Amino acid sequence: MMCQKCGKRAASVHIKKVVNGAVGEEYLCAECAGSSGIGMVHPFEKGIEELFGNLFASSPAGVTVSRKSCPLCGATLRDISGSGKVGCAKCYEVFRDDLRSTVSGIHGNVHHVGRAPGNHREMMERQAKLDELKREQHKAVEEQNYERAAELRDRIKALMEEGSEKTEKKDRTEKNDKTEGEN
Repeated sequence: MMCQKCGKRAASVHIKKVVNGAVGEEYLCAECAGSSGIGMVHPFEKGIEELFGNLFASSPAGVTVSRKSCPLCGATLRDISGSGKVGCAKCYEVFRDDLRSTVSGIHGNVHHVGRAPGNHREMMERQAKLDELKREQHKAVEEQNYERAAELRDRIKALMEEGSEKTEKKDRTEKNDKTEGEN
């Protein structure tokens, strides 16, 4: 592929930018990348602390960072910021508030927006719809619009039953497949 800036040399640098969920890509030759201020230094030559050290620094100077640690793996926020890696799944719960702004800053969002395997997308969409209907129902109750709240309650119930039926059907199919495989 040719450089998208000069069009003369082969591209050796691939730049991918994600801004508020919009993905942009650019392919440049080494010279154009260098003249654009993009260094050709391997990212880990500087050391992991320099790369990720300030990533989690959201507290003002002079304020001590929380000493809490994950009850499952023992990781602290300092460990996470030093390595750039979260210790375990429980860390996401323990350090939720600390990680939210960082993840949002890196990815532009804190909720998954990409592909989902199999029927998982359908389940996620149904859950999002349920959450929206519950918010609308709560708002209708606050506004004392009880007819609307009852209508929303019925829609929520129907959507939940639909999800339960699909889950039961899937479980029966998987059980039958497993039983047939054993015979």
